[in-house]
Amino acid sequence: MLLLSRDFVRARFPVMGFETDFRLAVGSHHLEYGCPSTHSTNCMSMALFLGAHVYDLYRAGSLSTISFATWVVFLVLYVLSIVGGRLYTGMHGFMDVSVGIILGITGWVLQRLVMPEVERWIIRSGWAGTSFPFRV
Repeated sequence: MLLLSRDFVRARFPVMGFETDFRLAVGSHHLEYGCPSTHSTNCMSMALFLGAHVYDLYRAGSLSTISFATWVVFLVLYVLSIVGGRLYTGMHGFMDVSVGIILGITGWVLQRLVMPEVERWIIRSGWAGTSFPFRV
């Protein structure tokens, strides 16, 4: 879905002051598509994925309030550093990272909705993993 949206938009990286000199020195990577930012998509979905697991542990009583708050601060800083870094270096614009963040949230929501059913399907199928003709 992400690659199809990139091809559909066919957006280029934004050209910004110091960025132009950097691109000339590095090569032709400026011809790559810029929208959506896959860095933003991946960091957002992973932060939400880890955050959901941390929240589940906190709700179950396996994680203290201090630990939970530390994890939340870490994950927020993680997302801000990746997204902010892409904006700061001029590799992406606000539209690129916004679309990337929306795709990351969408992917995480779909995973949360679909994964329990996939797990039930695997358990009911009786599949026990890869079988080897020899003992490991």
